[in-house]
Amino acid sequence: MTHAICAFPDCARPVHGHGMCGGHWNQWHKGQSLAPLRPMRRPSDDPVEWFLSWFDTSGGPDSCHEWQRNFGRGGYGRTKPMKVIGRMTEQTHVIKWILANGPIPDGLMVLHRCDNPPCGNVTHLFLGTAADNSADMVSKGRQHRGFGQKSGMAKLTESQVRDILLRHEAGELQASIAQRYGISQSNVSLIVHGKAWRHLR
Repeated sequence: MTHAICAFPDCARPVHGHGMCGGHWNQWHKGQSLAPLRPMRRPSDDPVEWFLSWFDTSGGPDSCHEWQRNFGRGGYGRTKPMKVIGRMTEQTHVIKWILANGPIPDGLMVLHRCDNPPCGNVTHLFLGTAADNSADMVSKGRQHRGFGQKSGMAKLTESQVRDILLRHEAGELQASIAQRYGISQSNVSLIVHGKAWRHLR
């Protein structure tokens, strides 16, 4: 049995959708220009190098570096449990932090400044307590106060979110949409990937 191959030149990966492999489909879905992907690696080749290769860093050092494989509860990137610096974990942003900064002290957790769960850019991460996480959630309006514009903390209306979804489907870049509505690119990413305002999907 033969499998369809990605239509991008010299890409030998199997088709995921729209005639493209998962990596090129993801570029297209985000409105990015299609570009060659990094060579595929098996975990056994070099587990850390393989792991790092699954973050999309194409937006540059200041952008969200989103995990491109599996996701767990809350939209956080996850992989098979990986032992890093004596600690077993499967959350990809936690692994990324440990690889860059070393062990996490007891009582602390890795939090996101960008509020983008799949992001693994270590400059977007910081350590805090559970109380810090709760306070950060309240300050950014992520605590449960109803859905969508009824939350009282929403910066967008439902009609604006629908327009964002339509613009993204039409091919407008996330950065352009973010500038248009005065929000961050990471917030646009959450909307178009169904991690925010999901009741409008």
